[in-house]
Amino acid sequence: MNRTVKRAVVLLAAIGMACLPGTAIADTHGTAPIFVAGNGNQVAGGDNFNAGHSNIVGSGDGEAMDENPGGPIGAGTRMVQIQTGFDSVQLLSHTGDASFPARLPFKYRSDVSLTVTSTAVYRGMDTDYQLAISVNSSGQTSATCEPTSQSGRCDVRDFGDGPVVTMG
Repeated sequence: MNRTVKRAVVLLAAIGMACLPGTAIADTHGTAPIFVAGNGNQVAGGDNFNAGHSNIVGSGDGEAMDENPGGPIGAGTRMVQIQTGFDSVQLLSHTGDASFPARLPFKYRSDVSLTVTSTAVYRGMDTDYQLAISVNSSGQTSATCEPTSQSGRCDVRDFGDGPVVTMG
C-alpha cells in the first residue's frame, strides 16, 4: 500500500511540475534565434509565434502586414481578391472605400471589401499596377488591372464570387 501511495505522489508531483507556466525569453535587439521555454518548447529562428485566439506569425522585423486596414462591412459590401505572383507590391494611392492592403509580399493573397467603385495604384519591383474595381447598379463587381511597363503582368479572372486580380 505504501508503494502505491508513494508512486501516486511522485506521479502527481511530476504532473504538477509539467503544468507550471513557462517563461519566455526573447532578445529583440539582434539576430539570435528566439527560444521559448514552456509547454511544447519551440525554437522560432527569427519568427514570433502567438497561438492565442488568433494565430499570429511574424518576422519580428517591424514590417507588419496590414491585414485588416478597414473598409466597409455589412449590406451591399462586395469582396474582391487581389494577389501577387512573382512580384511584391506596395500601395501608392487609392480612391473609394475599398480596404486595399498597404503591401502584398511575393505570392500573397488578400480580400478587399468595397461598396463603391474604387481604384488603387501599387508599385512593384520595376512597374506600377493600376487597379480599378467597379460595382454596377445590380451590385456585381468587375475589375481591370494594367501594368505601366511591358515587364509587368496583370491578370483578372472571374470565379463567380467576384474577380481575382493577380499582379506580377
